[in-house]
Amino acid sequence: MSASALLSDDICKKKKKKMSEDSSTQAPRPFRAIIVGGGLLGLTAAHIFAKSEMDYVVLEKHDTLMPTIGSLLSIMPQTFRVLDQLDILDPAISVMTDVDRNVLMSAEDATIWKSEKLVHLLEVK
Repeated sequence: MSASALLSDDICKKKKKKMSEDSSTQAPRPFRAIIVGGGLLGLTAAHIFAKSEMDYVVLEKHDTLMPTIGSLLSIMPQTFRVLDQLDILDPAISVMTDVDRNVLMSAEDATIWKSEKLVHLLEVK
């Protein structure tokens, strides 16, 4: 083994030893999370972190978490189990409404492009 390889190996061993000594004397650093986006997934992550008392911050580019940019949430039957696991099923049910129409509209001026009954959609398919 060459002298430079031995020196390099010796330096690596000293660094590893120093790192292990430092880590044994320092208290563990708390886990912190950065959540990018205040949409459905970001807010779900924030809810889970808050329930587990984990430190987090939500970064959102809009001024509000509920911007009026054409957002919607359609909940399918399998989603109810997830809402129940997050302990938010009862509050969610209290604000839900039944949907009987499929409406496509412009986010800019609310012009309705197409509106049809969901029953009709089920019959056609």
